[in-house]
Amino acid sequence: MVHMKKLFLFVFTILVASTVKAQFSASIGYINIPVNDEIDPYYTNGFSIGLDYDYNIVDNLNISSGLGMSMTFQNVEDSDTIFHVSILNLSIPVDFSYGFSLSPSMKLNIYAGPTFVIGLLNKANNDYGTSVDYYNDNIPEGKFDYTLKRFNLLLGGGLSLDIKEKYRIKIGYKKGLLDLDNSGEYPYKTDMITASIGYIF
Repeated sequence: MVHMKKLFLFVFTILVASTVKAQFSASIGYINIPVNDEIDPYYTNGFSIGLDYDYNIVDNLNISSGLGMSMTFQNVEDSDTIFHVSILNLSIPVDFSYGFSLSPSMKLNIYAGPTFVIGLLNKANNDYGTSVDYYNDNIPEGKFDYTLKRFNLLLGGGLSLDIKEKYRIKIGYKKGLLDLDNSGEYPYKTDMITASIGYIF
């Protein structure tokens, strides 16, 4: 976990320090997070916002990164009540992309790479006033023995379409590589499916 935090901070520092020569874009979109829990798999849906920047390496080969924020929700039925789950994540993607010109005004890009994620919030509340914090193992009666790790690493790719060098439509899928269950007894991994539209500055 210590090595993961150091890697996350190192990548973040390098990316922030090198934004001077970047081409920026801002985006908003839909996000789906499948939870690969062997006991009770489910998924959460929500929205995401992001700020990305691209660097041209050579010809049509680029490297891009940025900073994203996502908020997803899900209602999970448990016995005689329903828990309302809210998850807030911060993400840093690092993708290599290659572009193909479709016309003078359209360009298709194929991208792939890792995404570093840090969980900011993962809570569930029910109608009886019970609130479960999966990062801090707190409940009104005390503590419980199931908590999740905040740091995650995903790997995957997708496609983006640039229109008139001003608008970007993007879809992607990334697979979670780390088991987030602190106990190690119940494998818990999350993936990421995204679709967004952005404006290129």
